[in-house]
Amino acid sequence: MSLRTVASSLLTLGAVIVAGCGPGAGSQDSLGSDSAISHAAGAHAVARRLDVHGPRVTDDGLMELAGRPEIERIWIRGTPNVTGAGFKACGTWPNLRSVSLLNVPISDATAFEFVTRSETLEELKVCALQLSQEHVAQIAESDSLLELWFQEVEGLDAENLLRLGKLSTLRSLSIVDCPGVEPEDIEALQALLPACPIHYKMLK
Repeated sequence: MSLRTVASSLLTLGAVIVAGCGPGAGSQDSLGSDSAISHAAGAHAVARRLDVHGPRVTDDGLMELAGRPEIERIWIRGTPNVTGAGFKACGTWPNLRSVSLLNVPISDATAFEFVTRSETLEELKVCALQLSQEHVAQIAESDSLLELWFQEVEGLDAENLLRLGKLSTLRSLSIVDCPGVEPEDIEALQALLPACPIHYKMLK
């Protein structure tokens, strides 16, 4: 395979990840540091859509946004210094609709408890990171999720997938390039979620 072909493949995969895991179209505030988040949090009103990114963002910065009723959608991407502890802030937003996570090195065991606590979260997109059994169990406790997207996620296996069978509100589930997931695992999960189409793809 030529270098040009390899480069083209990487660009295509990157486009798929961004398209699948991004927050969608619309204006948003771009916040690339804790100081930028602190400045936004101190404003009279915070944007409904936030794009939080970069190595200068930490869990402490995310917690600065706790309790803001304006926030409906957030995209957290490429944040090597975020462990997931700051995701607790997401559980304090009464109008939260969508969370997208891309390339976040989550290590906090309680990172996805916000999914369980939120009564309004409808969409969760998780890309290029690793989930533990605890994380999947927390996601599976949601009473509001309509759309769930996993792409290049480590830690999804037959046992963890079956945990998602509790998501009775789910209307769309996408699983793309997740190692450890086999077609028979999808069939078993589909039997538990008959009303939810499961989109399973291996692009690599």
